[in-house]
Amino acid sequence: LRKKWELRSYAQDITNIVFHLDASPYSIAAVLCINDEPWEFFSSPLTQDDVVIHRRKIGDSKGQQVWESLTLLVALTLWFNYWSCSRCSFTIKSDNNSALILAATLKSSKGLNLIAREIALLYCKAQYEPRFLEHVPGVMNVAADSLSRLNDPSKTYSIPEWLQSAKRVETPARTREFYKTLSFHTAGGSERG
Repeated sequence: LRKKWELRSYAQDITNIVFHLDASPYSIAAVLCINDEPWEFFSSPLTQDDVVIHRRKIGDSKGQQVWESLTLLVALTLWFNYWSCSRCSFTIKSDNNSALILAATLKSSKGLNLIAREIALLYCKAQYEPRFLEHVPGVMNVAADSLSRLNDPSKTYSIPEWLQSAKRVETPARTREFYKTLSFHTAGGSERG
């Protein structure tokens, strides 16, 4: 591991960064806000790679804790350069307590071990970690909730108007190569987690 601290991180004004996270049994989604303005967002359907690696089914609510925590990992990875090396007030908002506890303590249930290891590795590389974690009731997590349901086959959702000025970004492919710690904990091609 290599970590660096830059003087400009301490000299610049504090930026307010907020992640709004949500997942459904069909998609993961998040919104990045900078200084209270929506900046970027993603809505990514769950994939066959997600099913194989995490051993949960698309459309089955039994995988909800995994998908919520995966949303956290993808957001932290995708937007690493926004939060990791800049002087900022960094808040993660989610309607899922398991994902928030994972972000705060890196403690997890057996099914979330892989995600916890990946987040721990990101924290090791970063100058900063999330400073505030906030539970948002599901009915108030409107934008992220709508984005997480864009691929729900039973209903029609659209991108919230609040995000019209924000940039939609693609998430990295969540193949085995996405997970830096997976190769250390595999046997016979399956995650022991």
